Amino acid sequence: MFGTGLMVLTAPSLRLLSRVPSYLKVASELVSKTLYIKLEPGKNQLWPLNHSFCNLGELSAVGKLIPAIYKQASHSCANLDVRVLQGFTKKIKIQDHGLINSFDVVITDSPKAVEGLIDYVKYQYNKECGTVHVLENKVEENQKHASTIGNLSSVVVGVDTDVDKQNSYISYSSCCQVYKKVVIGGTFDRLHNGHKVLLSQAALVCSDELIVGITDGEMIQKKKLWELIEPVEKRMSDLRNFLQEIDPTLSYRIVPIYDPFGPSTEDPLIECIVTSEETLQGGKKVNEERMTKGMSPLKLHMVSMVHDPSHNSIEEDKVSSSSIRMRLLGTELNPPTPKPHLPSRPYLIGLTGSIASGKSSISKRLEKLGAAVINSDKLAHRSYEHGREAYRNIVFEFGEEILNPDKSINRKLLAAKVFENEDKRSRLNEIVWPEVAKLIEEEIHKHAIQGAEVIVLEVVLLFEAGWKDKFHQVWVTIIPEEEAIRRVEERDKLPKEQIIQRIRSQISNKERVAGSNIVFSTLWEPEYTQLQVEKAWNTLQRHLKEQI
Repeated sequence: MFGTGLMVLTAPSLRLLSRVPSYLKVASELVSKTLYIKLEPGKNQLWPLNHSFCNLGELSAVGKLIPAIYKQASHSCANLDVRVLQGFTKKIKIQDHGLINSFDVVITDSPKAVEGLIDYVKYQYNKECGTVHVLENKVEENQKHASTIGNLSSVVVGVDTDVDKQNSYISYSSCCQVYKKVVIGGTFDRLHNGHKVLLSQAALVCSDELIVGITDGEMIQKKKLWELIEPVEKRMSDLRNFLQEIDPTLSYRIVPIYDPFGPSTEDPLIECIVTSEETLQGGKKVNEERMTKGMSPLKLHMVSMVHDPSHNSIEEDKVSSSSIRMRLLGTELNPPTPKPHLPSRPYLIGLTGSIASGKSSISKRLEKLGAAVINSDKLAHRSYEHGREAYRNIVFEFGEEILNPDKSINRKLLAAKVFENEDKRSRLNEIVWPEVAKLIEEEIHKHAIQGAEVIVLEVVLLFEAGWKDKFHQVWVTIIPEEEAIRRVEERDKLPKEQIIQRIRSQISNKERVAGSNIVFSTLWEPEYTQLQVEKAWNTLQRHLKEQI
């Protein structure tokens, strides 16, 4: 199998619509990572190169073919990074020298095309042709594939919407109108085929400059599992690489945005905004805002979303970044780094997370899978016992008013006192953490003698205590703040303001995720939590075997 492949397709666009499923199936058996698809529709020969440009009818056909390829890719080869090169649609002679990946195999749909393939590839990509695979010239209609994605030839890609001061209406256009300046916006986290359909359509209807606003700041905090969203710099870089590969004829302006409008209401020369079905209303609000500023309304070009054939009951039925982030739960986001100062066995995992995030639930599941579990909270309670050094220091520091009648420490009274004062909270930690560290060492030693191979230590303030290097790996569980508040209200019957104060006295989930190897979330059904834990455990077992 080859890492990267180039597929050159020469059949007319409408004929290719019916052949896409079979072609992608073949590609998935040959290529494992990236598949570039170069369309040369209706060309009987590739060399000598004949620069023919798309008329509106051809552009309309290509406008259906490109999203059909991405939609089918989600079914046939979801593991591949498919990229349809579409600069050929512009009235500019271009060469595709700027591909990031160097392809290892060339696939073409016609035996006739092979004759000029060597010269064509050398000219277009400055590369020797290498291995060539010829697809069958006659591909029978595969009803199974057709039923999976519906009738590809009837895919409606663009919906152009005119908006004036009186009303708005949607008209389905049979061809692609082209605009000098086009704008599009989104989070664009971990580029997927749904993004690629949107971006490809935006590039297709643009002749000069494509402006992309990438959501960041407080706006992304409304997204599901937003803590796993990639940094905006990476999202911008990945997006620019993709766009420059698929269409090097355009100028790209890619900017972070911190409000719903971004550059769409700042540049009077923008002519069109590309939206999905989901964001069409947002496009209309953009036009309302533009008109309040005296700007012309934008043409709204709506693109249909891509169905996700592998979604489960709690994921969206469209291909989406939020579903991708959910599938990352329980997987290794950051590989563990060597810890030569730690003995290889027992293997120590620090499990942390915010208040009520489900740490104990995950610990119990890991215990059932074979891990020994140590709860640092319980050890902290032991450190408060009468006669211990921490007990004496706590009473000296915070006074006897925190004691119960039997002279034991009333932890609720102590918590109420320290959580409202950062200095007092820091002082309590300075007293308790060294004592807890000693107790943890004793527990680890006890489990090691008993033959434990993996020990999970549940530590709420793992990062705050500076204990990250005490573990081979750090795992974290996260839930949204509003869910944490709801759980604590239900469990502890505390005032909401006090709960918020306690949550925000700790580091953020974003900071925990950045310092962790594996992330969980107990936001959904227990069965989904179990799947995450089993994924993490299986990955851990592979690591342990590699160390033998």
